[in-house]
Order: sequence, then C-alpha cells, then structure tokens
Amino acid sequence: PELALFAEENGLLCYKQWIPWSARALKAGGKIIFEFGEGQQEALRKICSDAGLMNIKTYKDFANIERVIVAEKATQ
Repeated sequence: PELALFAEENGLLCYKQWIPWSARALKAGGKIIFEFGEGQQEALRKICSDAGLMNIKTYKDFANIERVIVAEKATQ
C-alpha cells in the first residue's frame, strides 16, 4: 500500500520522533543503529547531532549507497 512507501516530512517524521527519544533513553556510551532511505544521510546526521548524539557514522550497503547510521550517546 502507498502508506508503506511514503512517509511524512520526506520520510523523516519517524526519525524526528524516535531519535530524540532514543537519545534520552540510552545509557552513556550506548549506541543506536538503524537503516535509512537513499539520500537521507545528511538530514539524519543533523537529527542525531541535534539530539546530542556523537560519533555519528554512516555505512554503505553492497550497492555502495549510504544506508546505515550509527550514533552514540556521550559518556558523560
């Protein structure tokens, strides 16, 4: 269904809600790892950074497309 293919705010709405919540819920040094859609990496880096996460890294899939992000909560 169309609902499964398209999300609000260019597909970022769930990340805008989930990442700040996750940042608060993580223990110091904890990490979140998630997959994202093609071309979303810069927006997601900003969302993670704005939520106070650090050491933000993205990884490419087998098609050489940025697809996975890892972010860490500060240890202090």
